[in-house]
Amino acid sequence: MSCLFEAVRNDDAELLKRLLQDGQPLEDLQGALCNAAESGRLNLVEILTRHGVRDDWAVVGAASFADARTVRFLARLGGNIDAAFIGAAAHGRLENLRCLAAFSPTVSDEALADAALRGFFDVARFLLDGGANPDAVVYGGKTAAGIAKEKGDAALMRLFADFKKSG
Repeated sequence: MSCLFEAVRNDDAELLKRLLQDGQPLEDLQGALCNAAESGRLNLVEILTRHGVRDDWAVVGAASFADARTVRFLARLGGNIDAAFIGAAAHGRLENLRCLAAFSPTVSDEALADAALRGFFDVARFLLDGGANPDAVVYGGKTAAGIAKEKGDAALMRLFADFKKSG
């Protein structure tokens, strides 16, 4: 294991700073950023990004596994916001979805299908309130409503039916 990854795993900011001063391969730095983002080590993410390290997928890892503070910090730097939005939905990270909604993702229907697949009711309700369509065809011809029906998720089926009635 490289020293960069040990620094991230051990949340060792001082070691990370020394390694950055010594110079490291870009690919290793990007990997360290993604690992720090996924584990919600915002202090290390800040150190790496101040050093100029960027990776479009860091925000995706943070959205899927970390806290909203880390997500917000990385989203402000850019990255793959749409993939991050889907990742947050797929992992039931409602607070991260709320944060990412401010960055205008364009994949709410896909995110809704992922929420339906995993039974995340609160995430689905949030996405519906934000304009997602449970009957939009995504992922190989499936819809969020169809996925809920296939899974036999009565709560989501009721949510989608109520949404359609009110719509």
